[in-house]
Amino acid sequence: MAIQGAWLAMDSVTEAAAYQQYAPIITHAYPINGGEWNTSGELVQRDGRINWEWPQALPALAKQAGHVYAPVIGCPEATAFLDNPAVWNTAIDNLLATAFGKFDSPWDAVMFDIEGPRSPYQDKINAFYGLVCPALQAVGLEVYGWFWNCLEPHEYPMCDEAIDWGVFGGLFDKVHVGEAFHANFTPWTEYSIAPVWWIEEGMQRMIYEGVPANKIVMDLRLAARHGYGPTANDVDWIDYDDAVVLLSDAGATLEWVDHFPEGAAHPESMLPGSVKEWMADLPDDTRLWVEDYRTTTIRLALARKYGIESCAVFRPTLSNPTSWQAIADWKRPAPREQRPTDRFYQAPNWCG
Repeated sequence: MAIQGAWLAMDSVTEAAAYQQYAPIITHAYPINGGEWNTSGELVQRDGRINWEWPQALPALAKQAGHVYAPVIGCPEATAFLDNPAVWNTAIDNLLATAFGKFDSPWDAVMFDIEGPRSPYQDKINAFYGLVCPALQAVGLEVYGWFWNCLEPHEYPMCDEAIDWGVFGGLFDKVHVGEAFHANFTPWTEYSIAPVWWIEEGMQRMIYEGVPANKIVMDLRLAARHGYGPTANDVDWIDYDDAVVLLSDAGATLEWVDHFPEGAAHPESMLPGSVKEWMADLPDDTRLWVEDYRTTTIRLALARKYGIESCAVFRPTLSNPTSWQAIADWKRPAPREQRPTDRFYQAPNWCG
């Protein structure tokens, strides 16, 4: 079992310290500073993410640690870029020039940030990555896809049914997938970031539709989250320490939510063991979620159950240290009698 990597904000000095602290556990570094293509195919890198001490030092730190260095490329969705295939080869040339000719070259791999493509562009998205992936692999670069918020059951497609897992499972060397925000389909009273049933059925869907389990990397969101409204856009990622302060100031306590009561909007959420999250409702009508050893262990157990060999961590500086202990234990399993026990939701295997 491997922790495939850590997503690293390049505008945060605390992220540098967290990366070095957890370097022995991870195998890959994903700096969020590779650049973004504009409509003419130029790859534009943000100055604040490359031209200061932390991003300048990271390539050497990654090499010293034996990590794969894979900068993140912000990818186009339904834009003029996808509507103009004539610029695609220019875009690939500019990416290669950056990967092999800038301050942090040579890159080992490229991570594409694919943010929930919409169905009218599915064919163009497939065609674009069908061109770019082989071009990069031909010069020795591994190619990863980051499908943020796209781990979802087939009944509730947040990404507008535009993700062709069969195509992407063949093109990419690794397919990273993050927990989809269950909130968009849930009344505020039942608001959950990503209940266990949602994650598990999302894994089933990916594998059934053509992504080999050994290519899947499950991204772990170990940050606390503070929600103040009924949609995914109303949730802030916050540091675990800040969450502790919020709880203390509000005089609130976390509650373990195993499942929701009768009458919940989704019948799956009423089954025993189907949610499994720490939540606290605060006096200002907001809600707080905190990840810890228990919640992280549950997600890692799901990965193991489906033969998923790798996980990755988003923004390590925001995480609860006990979550990292869960990761360390997952990599080096304790004797069975010493492992924490928990009752897991039994997802229906709809994919056969």
